[in-house]
Amino acid sequence: MIKSNRDGRRRLRNRAAGACLATALLALAACSSANAGSSADLSTSAAAAAFQTFKVAAPGSRTNLYVGDQAGTVNHWIAALVQEGLVSPAGNGTYKPALATSWTEPNATTYVFTIRSNARFQNGALLTPADVVYSIEFAESPKDSPETSYYLEDLKSVAQTGPHQVTVKLKAPQNGFLGSLSTAGGLWVSSESYLKAHASDLGTATGLILGTGPYKVTKFVPDEGVWLTRVSTWWGGVPKIKNIVVTFYNDDSAEYLAAKSGAIDLALWIMPTQEREWNSLSGFYVTNATEASYVGLVFNPNVAPFSDIHVRQAIADAFDKQTFVQDVLKGGDSQVATGISAPIELLGAYSQAQASALLAALPQDHYSLAAARHELAESKYPHGFTATLDWPNNGPQLGLAAQVLAANLAKIGITLKVTEVPIAEWLGSFSNSKVGLNFMWNQVATGDMAEYVSVLLGPGNPSFYTSPQVTALLKEENAQANPQKRAQEIIALNKLADTTDLLDVPLWYEPVGMAFKDGLGIHHYTYATFFGPWAAGIYRTAG
Repeated sequence: MIKSNRDGRRRLRNRAAGACLATALLALAACSSANAGSSADLSTSAAAAAFQTFKVAAPGSRTNLYVGDQAGTVNHWIAALVQEGLVSPAGNGTYKPALATSWTEPNATTYVFTIRSNARFQNGALLTPADVVYSIEFAESPKDSPETSYYLEDLKSVAQTGPHQVTVKLKAPQNGFLGSLSTAGGLWVSSESYLKAHASDLGTATGLILGTGPYKVTKFVPDEGVWLTRVSTWWGGVPKIKNIVVTFYNDDSAEYLAAKSGAIDLALWIMPTQEREWNSLSGFYVTNATEASYVGLVFNPNVAPFSDIHVRQAIADAFDKQTFVQDVLKGGDSQVATGISAPIELLGAYSQAQASALLAALPQDHYSLAAARHELAESKYPHGFTATLDWPNNGPQLGLAAQVLAANLAKIGITLKVTEVPIAEWLGSFSNSKVGLNFMWNQVATGDMAEYVSVLLGPGNPSFYTSPQVTALLKEENAQANPQKRAQEIIALNKLADTTDLLDVPLWYEPVGMAFKDGLGIHHYTYATFFGPWAAGIYRTAG
């Protein structure tokens, strides 16, 4: 999900290509607006009456509701209305109680959780420690949770150790492990009996999902939508919004027209290239969690021709990130990436300015087709080659970047075939070891400072890559108690990924924006908000 030009050098080199695409494909600008005015909770009768049905638009289709089987960001957000983890992210790598009311850490590899005694599943059954134990084991299983089991790679054991107590032990210290036991990470607690009964169809239209959250799924039609209704069993109280309908939109124009006709109250994840259009739509405004998402290129060095580091470097040199951010994404809340870690991840150790400076001090590549030609000439493929690059249909900005890259690579003799594919298909490509080049598009979820380096370099990484040096550094940062020292080890991992071994080409950090109908808002919107029971935070503005 480094090699950019924050210092502005060579930033005009590809201005014409970027501007041309921006003009021809979209009228773009990045801007945001704040929801002004006072707010009132939905506890008022007028507000409750207005939310019998809350209509949500989700970009791209989904084919499974169990995040362990399909781990897209929007999948997380939908499941978070239904299922809970032991903890919930509170920002900057900190956590608050969810199904665990409290926890202790007797030593660096042991966590003892006190489980809520008043939590019930949507079917009325009381949550037990045995359910928690089985859910953790289910989440740890590569067979049952193929997309997210890596979160629990270091799990040694989990057991009930008291009437309302569960103890988790790790093979080695792991900073940020609490995030693995949240719905932003790798745990969605369900009942043991439900998981056993639906082991073969969990998350499908027949199996659905069961949890302890404020809503239950009443209907799921893959590629169409999800229907949810509130329950009275949630330990956090009865939601004021009675029904939620999430409709999947594969077509941006159809989603926009639906909003224009009044069929949408909230549109999830407005892309930077769409923000100006949504802000200009009468009756809507966009609110952002800034720099909460990372976009980059990821190489699989086990697949030719990307096994040649000169090929990887040629591709890195052929994309002008500075111009793309400035002319296509229009700057603003989108920023050129200087590392696979985002400054927002390092806030547990440094200020935003300090974190940005540390990442910017890493060796940076600068756009140069001359340098790209030279690297290709030094490779085993001096006369070029043909390769493919797919992008998800809910990421139009990735599509624009793919086209810019393909146009530039054509100038040095490389044919890059770029294709738009459904989001579900694109997510599945990360488990395909034969894919040599892909986009990485990742949102900060847990807020742990090693979140991105763990995804891109740790077990199950999309490069299918292992290195003794990387393994050692990951082990060191996992055991490091000092935040600044840990951050320095993470910076070293950035350098390995993006300079020494060149596995990744960071492109930009972008906001995660939500389009609300005027008069609506959500309390305390940050990157972590939608990884919890977010519908409980929806409010109406007064007036």
